[in-house]
Amino acid sequence: MGHTGASYTCIGQIGSQSEGVKFFREGKVVEMNLRGFDHFSAGKTHG
Repeated sequence: MGHTGASYTCIGQIGSQSEGVKFFREGKVVEMNLRGFDHFSAGKTHG
């Protein structure tokens, strides 16, 4: 993209699938507690 003269910011990279998903901040791996909303919990509390 540099050849277009447009500025850009790299927000991610695609690596080999065997590496899994990793999140980085300032060059260091950041552990993420990835939990989504359980739409099928029928009113149970989450914890």
